[in-house]
Amino acid sequence: MGKSVILVSQYGHLVGMIISGLGWSDLGNPAILEGLPREFYHRLYQHYQEDASWVQERCDIFPNKGQGFPALYSKTELASTFEPKVAEAVFDAMAKEAGVKIIDGRIDLDRGASKSGKRITSMRLEGGTTIKGKMFIDASYGGDLMAAALVSFVMGHEANSQYDETGNGNTGPQRGN
Repeated sequence: MGKSVILVSQYGHLVGMIISGLGWSDLGNPAILEGLPREFYHRLYQHYQEDASWVQERCDIFPNKGQGFPALYSKTELASTFEPKVAEAVFDAMAKEAGVKIIDGRIDLDRGASKSGKRITSMRLEGGTTIKGKMFIDASYGGDLMAAALVSFVMGHEANSQYDETGNGNTGPQRGN
C-alpha cells in the first residue's frame, strides 16, 4: 500500500501466541483464509515439504491430523500444525520482505504518547527512543499505547444495544438447527 511500517516488539518476537508455543492452529475451515494469513499457513506447508524439516520425527509416520482438515493439507497447501520456531522464521521473513522495520522496546507508560488533538503523533519508548508517525495501531495485548495516550476504551463485551450491533462478541447461547 506504499506505507512504511515500524513495529515495536516488547518481547523480541513477533506474533504473540503462535511464536510463544501455539503449534496447532484450529483453523477448522481452510476457505476462511485469504491474504497474509493464507500466505503464512502456505509457507508453513512449504517448509514441511522439505525432508530436512523433519528432525524429531519422520514425515511418513506423522499422524497429519488437524481440526476440520489434515494438519498438512495437500489440497490447499496449508499447514495448521507447526513448530513455533518455524512460525517465527516465516513471520520474520514476511516482515523483512515487506520492509517492516522491527524495534525491540517497551512503551514508556508515563510519557509514551504525544497527540495533536485526538491524533497520536509520536510514541516514546523506555530508554528515550521516540517514534513519529502519521498513524499508530495498538496491537499490544494490554492496549499500552492507547493507555499512554489517554484514549477511552471499553473492557470486556458491552451490551449489543449500546452500539446497536450484534457482532461484538457478546452473542449469547448458540442454538442448534
